[in-house]
Amino acid sequence: MEREWFSKHPKYGKIAHKMGIPHLRTVLNSILINHIKQCVPTLSKQIAIEKASTEKERKKYGEEGLDPTKFAQCQISIAGWVNEFVDEYRELIEGKKNVT
Repeated sequence: MEREWFSKHPKYGKIAHKMGIPHLRTVLNSILINHIKQCVPTLSKQIAIEKASTEKERKKYGEEGLDPTKFAQCQISIAGWVNEFVDEYRELIEGKKNVT
């Protein structure tokens, strides 16, 4: 229907192949893919730089031999503390708890 309308239109008939949703989809996909191809190398470099910086800082604190199970335990503890904070904050907002 759309293609037919463009092909029969006096001004758009000659460029009907470049009009409409299918062509727009193709063009936008091409733009997006090219943008992703341009950004991925930069993102990879930034990730590598941040990783190296984090490793350097971690070594500064003497954590180069950190046991993965201990690290996981730390993550669980921190998540628990955050959940406790969120629960207490929610109770304060809802008026279920007084500020002490």
